[in-house]
Amino acid sequence: MGLRSFVAFGAVGAAVLLAAPPAFAAPGDADVSFKVVGNTVVQNAGKPVYVQLFNSGPASAENIVVKVDISGVDTSKLEARAPATCSEPDGGIFLCSVGSLVPGETNTGFSPFDIIAVTDGATGGAGSFTIEVTSDTPDSNGDNNKKVEVPLSVADLAYDFSVTVQDIWAEAGGEPNAVAPGDSAPLVTFFRNFGTQRAVDPVWQVSLPPFVTFVSEDGSSFCTFNQPKTVASCKAAGRGVNPGRNVISLFTVKVAKDAPGPAALAGGIVDGGALSSAEPNDDDSDVGPGSEARNAARQSVGTGDGDPTDNAAFFSAHVSSNPADLAIAATKGSGAVGSVVKITITIENKGPASSPDTKVTVTAPTGTELVDMPTNCEFTTPGKVGTCEGLLSAGEKNSGTFSFKIAATSVADDGKATIEGPLEDRDTTNNSAAIVITIDSGLPITGVKVSVIAGTGVAVLLVGALLFVLARRRRVELVTPSHDA
Repeated sequence: MGLRSFVAFGAVGAAVLLAAPPAFAAPGDADVSFKVVGNTVVQNAGKPVYVQLFNSGPASAENIVVKVDISGVDTSKLEARAPATCSEPDGGIFLCSVGSLVPGETNTGFSPFDIIAVTDGATGGAGSFTIEVTSDTPDSNGDNNKKVEVPLSVADLAYDFSVTVQDIWAEAGGEPNAVAPGDSAPLVTFFRNFGTQRAVDPVWQVSLPPFVTFVSEDGSSFCTFNQPKTVASCKAAGRGVNPGRNVISLFTVKVAKDAPGPAALAGGIVDGGALSSAEPNDDDSDVGPGSEARNAARQSVGTGDGDPTDNAAFFSAHVSSNPADLAIAATKGSGAVGSVVKITITIENKGPASSPDTKVTVTAPTGTELVDMPTNCEFTTPGKVGTCEGLLSAGEKNSGTFSFKIAATSVADDGKATIEGPLEDRDTTNNSAAIVITIDSGLPITGVKVSVIAGTGVAVLLVGALLFVLARRRRVELVTPSHDA
């Protein structure tokens, strides 16, 4: 569902959009997708082919199996070698068990096989292979994990970076425990040179998911942070990375106190490369903690990365439970039959968590017609239904004006405004407010139904990004686990 924002009448500017959430699978389903990277190897080298996996939930994907068919590989140019952890190839087909992925989890480090270029062999196309992914959990969006054919190729001599990164958990390499809001956690990024040339002046960038900021770069000083400390830009000036060596970055990051949870906050990305390349030398060190930039003399051979497809990887931040407390109120109004009455609706999030994808539903009393609402909300049924949604930050309180035309001599008492969000709400008693409209005398008219003009009826308005100049954030994907996950 796309995110809409709107500005209260009279307000200046526009609300910053929260990103649209991913397409949600049916309740209780997983939604596993994959991307194949690293399908080109440089001459006289070998490397892993990676299948990057992601589960957008809302259920855990159990017993994920990757099916591979390497029968189409051109063995005159390269060898495809399956690991011992997968089944024995039968006619080129074999199965690899990956385990499980919780909602929102990313796995960028899974490789079903290696490709090794034939020594002094030819470059160019080297056949193809197929990949498909299944799990024991129902997946209602099968289009993003069905079988695909991937071409293979051999490139000229070059450096060849490949990156892996782990999701943000409370501890690196330990149990996958979610990070408590307000706590710090480790983040490790890892580039390896699978090529035949030395990568000179490596550069890389790390962008964090929403609600996460950098605290420090640990053990080295190659990186600078932007002002909100959400992006690290890194360069190891004068350093070369020989074949088989690595670029390693260790960071400490912090999850905001108002981060929503339990959830996986997707959208983190790390990518990189090198400014030039050179012939290998005898330097067998990594670039990372304990190393420094250099002003080393070198002779560039002018080649780029042999396979840039595996130079980027995504990651998520996993956050433990953090509820919100949403509240809504509405003013009363009165007027003559045919007049337009303005109702002010006020929404508030008392926290502690910010509430993504907040929805406000406004139902027009029978006998009235919803005729106007804040900018960028949409009527899904003219005069009856309008929609918008978005982020309501912790501690935020905003108001917007809705206009109702009195279209009959009787107005019912069925008008109301409600608010809801994806998180646990600590107090649901303040999630609804009556919309009371009276006619002339000021006495509420709640009697018998009468015929009303065309377009009269129930109007539903989903408010989220909102009325209310809801604080804008950069695009966000929030995966909220189902209760069964």
